[in-house]
Amino acid sequence: MGLINGSVCDKRRYWVYIIEANPRASRTVPFISKAYKEPYVNYATKVMLGEKKVKDFNFNPQLEGYAIKQPVFSLRNSTMSIKI
Repeated sequence: MGLINGSVCDKRRYWVYIIEANPRASRTVPFISKAYKEPYVNYATKVMLGEKKVKDFNFNPQLEGYAIKQPVFSLRNSTMSIKI
């Protein structure tokens, strides 16, 4: 589904219900934009507003070195306990 994490349920043969849809770009897109030195959020906003089309942009991503996104897991709110 792109940058949206969707949960669906097949209730009947011809009906699919969307249980939830959560944006997954809140941390990933700014990270990628900074790493590649491209304003992807600005591009997407202009496309969504109908001001431009994707083909109107001159994409020129520049990555110097490595960009690694480390996952962060919060165990404070978890009901499970892990013994190390």
